[in-house]
Amino acid sequence: MARRARPHFWTPQRSSEIWGILLFFGSLFLLMCLLSFHSDDSSFFTSRPSVHIHNLGGMVGASVAGAMMLVMGVTSYLLVGLGFLWSLARFQGKPPQRLQIKILSTILFCVAVSSLLYVLWVHVPDVKFFYRGGMIGTWAGNHLLNYFGWWGAVVVLFTVGLLCLLLSTELEIWPALSRAIKSFKMPKFSIRTKAPIVRGLEKRKEKEQKEREWKYQRKNQ
Repeated sequence: MARRARPHFWTPQRSSEIWGILLFFGSLFLLMCLLSFHSDDSSFFTSRPSVHIHNLGGMVGASVAGAMMLVMGVTSYLLVGLGFLWSLARFQGKPPQRLQIKILSTILFCVAVSSLLYVLWVHVPDVKFFYRGGMIGTWAGNHLLNYFGWWGAVVVLFTVGLLCLLLSTELEIWPALSRAIKSFKMPKFSIRTKAPIVRGLEKRKEKEQKEREWKYQRKNQ
């Protein structure tokens, strides 16, 4: 008698669910660390770090948040958003993209956004270093301004950032836009909702039509 085959434990669906859980809670932890970021917690920003850690992630969270804010500034929050999108894609069972393409597009996306922040705030010296895109934004933004100028740098960075966002998140913009256009319907205006001038013209036309019909009937009698 043939033995009954046992179901495999590590199925593709189970693998996607495990990766989705890891990405979700990893992104949640990173968001918690960034929201509770304090410059006195990390030795990256002060020579005398605070004894009391303010970060909700403890010493690890303070170090991770400090390094991310130093390297790419507030662009770190977009990395958290990407993590949530990847988690959602895994829960939906979408086939994963090539890891090399996803990593490269994510890095270029962060560089493009950080540089764009620096370019946008370059004429405002009072803006903090975090909001200027960190070290990456300062370095790449300066080079792009020298080669392309302000407007050219904005166009280049916006284009690169949008393309890398599509590659890193596997988003489909055109199908979403087509569905939105198809679902959009113009409202049907009734006589009550029309303007007074339009209503007056319609009543006048109806009155003239009735007069013509009355004259035609009287002529044929």
